[in-house]
Amino acid sequence: MSSPHKHQLSSNQRPSRDLASVNPIDTSFAQFTTIEIGDKHSGSARNPIPQPVPPRSNHLLSIEGLPSFNSSGFNKTGGDTPGGYTGRQPRPPGENHRMAKLGFVGLGIMGAPMARALLRAGHELSVWSHTKGKADQLAKDGATACATPAEVARRSEVVFLCVGNTEMSREVILGANGLASGKSAPLTIVDCSTISPSESRKIGAELKQKGIDFLDAPCSGSKAGAEGATLTFMIGGDPKVYERVKPYLEAMGKQLYYCGADGMGLQAKLSQNMLLGSLLQAFNESFVLATKAGVSPELLLDIVNNSAARSGIVSGKAPMVLARNFEPNFSVKWLEKDMALILESCAEQGVPAPVTALSRELLRTAIASGYGEDDICGSIRVLEKLTGVEVVAKK
Repeated sequence: MSSPHKHQLSSNQRPSRDLASVNPIDTSFAQFTTIEIGDKHSGSARNPIPQPVPPRSNHLLSIEGLPSFNSSGFNKTGGDTPGGYTGRQPRPPGENHRMAKLGFVGLGIMGAPMARALLRAGHELSVWSHTKGKADQLAKDGATACATPAEVARRSEVVFLCVGNTEMSREVILGANGLASGKSAPLTIVDCSTISPSESRKIGAELKQKGIDFLDAPCSGSKAGAEGATLTFMIGGDPKVYERVKPYLEAMGKQLYYCGADGMGLQAKLSQNMLLGSLLQAFNESFVLATKAGVSPELLLDIVNNSAARSGIVSGKAPMVLARNFEPNFSVKWLEKDMALILESCAEQGVPAPVTALSRELLRTAIASGYGEDDICGSIRVLEKLTGVEVVAKK
């Protein structure tokens, strides 16, 4: 039986991964994990089935391009109560397979592959992007390209959006020719963007007055997670609305966390990125210091991965730095934007955050240095230039 905060979703696409599949340190202790098949009606677990642990992979992503794992290291199934961790298992035939008329607005690094995942699941999809060519490309894959967000809403029962900031989100939802103006039948809007929690609640309140259901559902996993449909979603809003749209989120993600009322999904997402932003700066300083002092960065990476200091950001980003690969999975400019939202939330809640404030300033320095469009690990070059070293693998 699952806890009130965790439950297992099903899928016929891929097995769930346990801690051994993403931990680069020692997987000898875990040869098998037990998967329990949940009783759909009672929520009870039955017939534990030993399953071989999948091959270890560093490509399963959760927190903006970092390895994903749950706290126990093992996956459990249970009842259907909303909330908490959900990992993938094969879905019973015929369960939650209704094909729907869906929409997707915002087709950038994250949005385009998320939309394709909905198409792969067999749904009828209408799309819109500020860049018309992106919508036209999805049309080649079977979607319907629309001229405005309002047209997307007219053709859909549920619309997802993934845009860059709070202002963009409000505009495509409530602006002229926005989603709300296109409502012609019952409509649900699910915002997967990372925006201000307080502003998201205001948007939700305005939509409620118009008879439109709304969820905040920011996601983690970065580009690779979107492309592999292994995203993690953090959801806030009416649990009944969440249950209704959950099958569509399952098509795009591996783990779903129901976090509570309106804005709580965003609050959880910002809290995790608060850790990410400061850990990134600690990583930059540590590897620049070691390199400057003469310690091989490859050696340091091995030491860190086998010590109490091991972390997803080190194991995930250090190899990219050593290879001088700064192709964006999660760009500096978007993490800086999130850090600004975090500080705004801290001010609203009366929480001091001096480390977060400094981390944001260092990201702003990276943007001013011309690294804003690069992956967050590219921010290390600010400190490299100040110290006259380069953290690079030996040839």
